[in-house]
Amino acid sequence: MILIKNKVALKLLQLANDRKYSMTVCGVLLALEAVFLVAIIHKVPYTEIDWKAYMEQAALILGGEYDYSKIVGGTGPMVYPGGHARIFTALYDVTSGGENIRLAQYIYAAVYLGTQFFAFTVYLLADAPPYLFPLLCLSKRLHSIYVLRLFNDVFGTFAMTFCVFTLQNQMWLLSGLWMSLAIGIKMNFMLYLPAFLLITLQGMSRNGLLVVFALSIVGIQVFLALPFCNPSPDHIWSYLAGAFDLSRAFMWKWTVNWRFVGQKVFENRKFHGILLWTHLTALIGFACTIWNAPSGYQNPFEMFFTNPPPAPRGLTAAQRAEWDRIRQEASGNEVQFDVQQKRSKREQKRMQEQEEEIKKQQLAQQEGREKPPLFYSRTQFSTLVTQEYVFVTMATCNLIGVLFARSLHYQFYSWFYWTMPFLLYRATYAISPLSPMQSTLRYEGRLSKTEIRIFFTDIIGFVFIFGTWALQEYAWNVYPSTFWSSIIAVSCIAITIIGVYVSECRYPSANNTEAPTSNELQKYLAKVEKENEARAKNKALKDGPDETVIDADAPKASSAAKKPKTKNKKKKA
Repeated sequence: MILIKNKVALKLLQLANDRKYSMTVCGVLLALEAVFLVAIIHKVPYTEIDWKAYMEQAALILGGEYDYSKIVGGTGPMVYPGGHARIFTALYDVTSGGENIRLAQYIYAAVYLGTQFFAFTVYLLADAPPYLFPLLCLSKRLHSIYVLRLFNDVFGTFAMTFCVFTLQNQMWLLSGLWMSLAIGIKMNFMLYLPAFLLITLQGMSRNGLLVVFALSIVGIQVFLALPFCNPSPDHIWSYLAGAFDLSRAFMWKWTVNWRFVGQKVFENRKFHGILLWTHLTALIGFACTIWNAPSGYQNPFEMFFTNPPPAPRGLTAAQRAEWDRIRQEASGNEVQFDVQQKRSKREQKRMQEQEEEIKKQQLAQQEGREKPPLFYSRTQFSTLVTQEYVFVTMATCNLIGVLFARSLHYQFYSWFYWTMPFLLYRATYAISPLSPMQSTLRYEGRLSKTEIRIFFTDIIGFVFIFGTWALQEYAWNVYPSTFWSSIIAVSCIAITIIGVYVSECRYPSANNTEAPTSNELQKYLAKVEKENEARAKNKALKDGPDETVIDADAPKASSAAKKPKTKNKKKKA
């Protein structure tokens, strides 16, 4: 029988799962990370890989060379957008032409801490349990990428964490700006773009999406590219060909993910085509099934070309009531009512009152009594665009792109590592709607059969999270990659995506009212405990103790008391 009598162990379990300790855990981890980074910088030798090439390219730009085809370094021509160029020209000046490596390492350490801060914030907004936060800090490879290798990927990751944070708070223009900045540093952050566009479409409708796309996404890209697109038109093409080269070849010796397919397959264009089409198919499948959950449309195209959007099809009565409530709150937005469905007179009257109220609000806005917020208006879907939904959708979209990438190098680990602990946690909903370790908080005595089943389900989820994380970390720390390490790296990503898909189908994060919360779980366990106590007492009074119920407080009947009852039963028979 499972018993948790140790008060220290029980307190640790409570600390690991109770959300009220989350901010304290984050603060302690950030402080420890700062100390640890200083120790790494001073104790572990720096390894030169791309830093000198970045500085050589920055020197050419500062010298007046803006033709991308002529900006080259020790590793070849510059293949990154204008945001990368601006960052590293600034670092060139600050670090004395790239000679002050120690100062550069401290700058990268600050970027690491900033990234962790916003990653923690995103997790807090998504209601992540405290035991996930240490996983964000335990990667050996990640610390190496930041302060020992000085790769440019980390600046894009910082921008993306801030983008997700602002998107969770429905700051549409600001999130679009940071999305574009991330893409302007390195092209690979376009992997987040499909999810960003779909979330913005559901949060702001088609017109709002077009405004964000034009002002934030395109506008920032034009601003970053301007110095490299003048005075000759040829500079534009050389910039686009260098900064956004989709046909760039990857070297076999650096691949982390496709080592197990062999070099011939890795370099085969048919294999590249299969990856591309599988990637697109996965994106369409997710977009048409789980990412469109707030709106309820069958596909994003239907939602985009229907403006203003009608009510989604197939809603239950409760969902319809929620829809009407949200629609009533959406002041300043055009609403089209679905008049084709049959409604009762009471419902028609209520909807007519809602229409009149919305018309009054619109009239008040026209007269200037109420000014609608600029670019921050909410659609009828926006309250269902929850903070957890935003994070899960953005992270999953990026991870799908990582899974089907033609090659992954070691520094690419920073693209998605910060999202993996939460996605693994979300994937556990595929086997149980209860967060791992939630039910453990009440296991201070003996357990009933129901509680034992819940306990072992939680343990499976807990092992899945930490086991998959450990396997992934192992695969990315094997250098050079091997047949088995590449299989493990790909498998961990694939299993996580499948788990998230199943869990989102069962318990959507967009409107997670079906999944039990912590309070509901506590009520359920309390109810089970009371039922067991009552059943045990009744059995003890009538027929003796029930062997199927485990209760420490139930009175134990002697074996002598059982025999007369069985004899009486036989005589009656």
